[in-house]
Amino acid sequence: MNKKLRWYDHFAINAYWLGQSFISGVTTPILLPYLILFFAPEAEKNTYLSIVRVIGLAVAILVQPLAGFLSDRSTSKWGRRRPFIFIGALLNSLCVILMAASPLFGSLKDAAPQLMLGVTIGFVVLIIATILSQFVANIAQGALQALIPDLIPEDQRGFSSGTKSVF
Repeated sequence: MNKKLRWYDHFAINAYWLGQSFISGVTTPILLPYLILFFAPEAEKNTYLSIVRVIGLAVAILVQPLAGFLSDRSTSKWGRRRPFIFIGALLNSLCVILMAASPLFGSLKDAAPQLMLGVTIGFVVLIIATILSQFVANIAQGALQALIPDLIPEDQRGFSSGTKSVF
């Protein structure tokens, strides 16, 4: 493929990264710390946040390489990467909504009953939603990492990588 791609082709190929950057830029520094305040006593809020973050990151470390491996070998009629990206994006949106709704399942603020480990059902929902979010987001990202090498001619990859970085 030696066709000269237009600037908007590079934007279209990398557009998902804008959404992914927005979700991770809101979830990690804003949404999760805010939600933890519903579930953790003041003195333990950092511990609760670290539990959620470490579990989520452990999932990401394991899933993304596996998803990339599977997308490399995919024989789907929709292409090697598209099913992974579409499913990952759709399910990640649902997971973020579930994260935001987790206080509705019970929090310390509404004196919800605590489970055996001293946490509310809402906190368990937050952990599960975070794990699922990391799982499905990294399914999409594993496939996305290969779009530039798959679709962009070698002499145009610098511009496309720069576009990806901006997003």
